[in-house]
Amino acid sequence: MFFLFRALLYGPMLLVALTDKPVTLTEETAQIDVVKSPNRLPTFRMHDSKLTFLPFHKVKDERYKTYFTFGAGK
Repeated sequence: MFFLFRALLYGPMLLVALTDKPVTLTEETAQIDVVKSPNRLPTFRMHDSKLTFLPFHKVKDERYKTYFTFGAGK
């Protein structure tokens, strides 16, 4: 098993997770849904709805993580 630390991008936007805990993604858990709304930037959620991601420039007073651990799985 190996791990990489990476950031998530959506086009030119840096996405951050709204959490203060470490985030580890694997092939099984790294499914992110894009929720589009008219006249607004999309929001991003983990497929299991445990984490929400925002573009960095939209974060106000929330705690967030920029870099995530990506594991190769088994």
